[in-house]
Amino acid sequence: MERVIKIFSTNIRKVINSAAQTWGELQSQLRSEGVSYNNMKAISSVNKITFEHPDATLPEGEFTLYLTPQRTKSGSDVRELVDELIRIQTICNRLVHSLHDLDAKLSAINNDGEWQEQQDEYNKIMNEMNNHNLDEDEDYDEDDSF
Repeated sequence: MERVIKIFSTNIRKVINSAAQTWGELQSQLRSEGVSYNNMKAISSVNKITFEHPDATLPEGEFTLYLTPQRTKSGSDVRELVDELIRIQTICNRLVHSLHDLDAKLSAINNDGEWQEQQDEYNKIMNEMNNHNLDEDEDYDEDDSF
């Protein structure tokens, strides 16, 4: 059964459909699709699993695969980088959901004065987004997806 796998690395952002069940099978598909993973650490967004052995089982369903350098120039821990990517992904998902909710509310506006309430709510959300410090958002769900 094929599923969507999102791939992120320092130089690629790609979405593929794959029926691969193991890391070895996925490596073969990545090679055929021109995705380089040499000297990279492969980490799944699901439980932050690292794939090293070709027989390693891939997660079921859709997931994001992060390909990160095995050694970073700055000496940063790869796990910290993945945590930061997941945190940013979660924040972006929250923003998208908020904007979709807001768009639905604005679409439902009627002509009996409800417009001003909706406009005020929109302005409030936009101000919160503009003033939000990403470093302060420690409460995120690692399972949020794109």
